[in-house]
Amino acid sequence: PLIWVEDRNGTGLPYSKGLMASSIMATGLPPQRAYELASSIERELRAEGNLTVCAETLRSTAVDVLRRSEGLSIADRYEAWRRAKRSPRPIVLLVGGATGVGKSTAASRLAARLDLAGVVQTDAVREVMRSLVSFADTPSIHRSSFDSGGDIVAGFLEQSHIVAGSVASLVHRTVVERRDLIVEGVHIIPGMLSEPRLAAARDKAVLVQVLLTLRDRSVHESHFLNRLENEHGRNPSRYLDHLEEIRKLDRHLVEMANLHGVQVIEASSLDETVQRVIEVVVGEVIAASDAPLIA
Repeated sequence: PLIWVEDRNGTGLPYSKGLMASSIMATGLPPQRAYELASSIERELRAEGNLTVCAETLRSTAVDVLRRSEGLSIADRYEAWRRAKRSPRPIVLLVGGATGVGKSTAASRLAARLDLAGVVQTDAVREVMRSLVSFADTPSIHRSSFDSGGDIVAGFLEQSHIVAGSVASLVHRTVVERRDLIVEGVHIIPGMLSEPRLAAARDKAVLVQVLLTLRDRSVHESHFLNRLENEHGRNPSRYLDHLEEIRKLDRHLVEMANLHGVQVIEASSLDETVQRVIEVVVGEVIAASDAPLIA
C-alpha cells in the first residue's frame, strides 16, 4: 500500500522516493546514494505502521535517517535546503568560465541536482541583443572576441560588460518574480555582482557566483576535440585554433575571481565539479537563512 503525506491543509499525496531523493541530492550526495536513503526513509515510515503521515513527520523521519546514515552535517544541509525551497527567497546561480571548460554540462547537471527549473545561456542573451542593436552602435557584440583584431582579453571584457547589463536585467526580473534560475556563460565575469541591480538583488535572493576553470591545457583541448566528434551545430576547430588565447582568458578570469572573492572551481571532473558547486550553493543558502529578507 501507498504511504500518503498530508500537508497543513490536509491534502495528501503519495510518498515519492524520486522527490525525496532529489531533495537529498541537494546535500551533495550522489543520485544512487540519495535514492537508497529515500528507500530507507520509506521503510522507516512503514515500520512505524502508519500509512498516512504529516509533512512534519516525514521531515523528522528523513532527518533521523540522514543523521544516522550520513552524519549531522548532511542532515543539517538537508534541513537548510528544505527551508530554502520553502522560503520566498529565490536561488540564482551564476556560472562563469572561459570557452570549453564545461559550463553548459555542469549547469544542466546542477539544475537537476538542485531542482532549479531554469537555465539561461549568456550566448542566448547576446543573440537577442544582436537582433535589437545595430553593428554600428555596438560592434563588440556582433563579432567574436577572436575577431576583434586586438587583445582577446580586452575584446572579451568589452563584450562581457555590455552583455552583463542584460543579464542583470534578467536576474532582477527573476528575483522580482521569485523564481530560481541558473545563468551560465563566458559573460559571467567576476566583479559583476557590484552592478547596482545585482547588488540590490542580493537582499532578496540567494545570489551565488562561481567560476569554472581548467588548469590542465590537455584537458581543455580534449573538450574541444570531443565537440569536434560529437557536435555539428558549432565549429570547435575554430576554438582549437585559438586555444592559447582561450587559455590566456581562463588565467585572466581566475585572477579576476581571486580579486573579487568569487569561488574558483576546478572543472576537470564533472562529478567533482557539480559536488563542489552544490557545496558552495548550500553554504550560501545556510548563510542566507540567518539574514533578514528585504522586501
